Amino acid sequence: MVIDRPHDADSVFDVFATRARHRSRRSLVNQAVACILAGVLVLLLDLSWWPVVAALTAGACYAAWGLLDREPRSRVTIPALLALAVIAAVFAITAVVGVGLAAFTGDGRSPYGTCYDANGRAFACDARGQRRS
Repeated sequence: MVIDRPHDADSVFDVFATRARHRSRRSLVNQAVACILAGVLVLLLDLSWWPVVAALTAGACYAAWGLLDREPRSRVTIPALLALAVIAAVFAITAVVGVGLAAFTGDGRSPYGTCYDANGRAFACDARGQRRS
């Protein structure tokens, strides 16, 4: 279940930690491998899709956190868990910002798809004001 009911003073990290602790080890490994492979594939195919890679990296970090959380606490695992949580949060925020940038600054069609040249003639244009082919 993706949506969990918040308890007294739960943070988003507490909710995700609870969800990860209830998942099986095999499920977390499958998620980590799938996210890593898909992220590498997207990077190799088209670097401009970096927001998707950021989201996949956040998913892989979440799965790695869930796997590492099952290990006994030590001087290494506690800072590693904190680092994975911070990295996952940074990549999730990066993905959201990247999708927002793509939505508002991309080359897609917009309601303002008509531009005018120096003579006042209208022509179809992209978001950068260049003629559409």
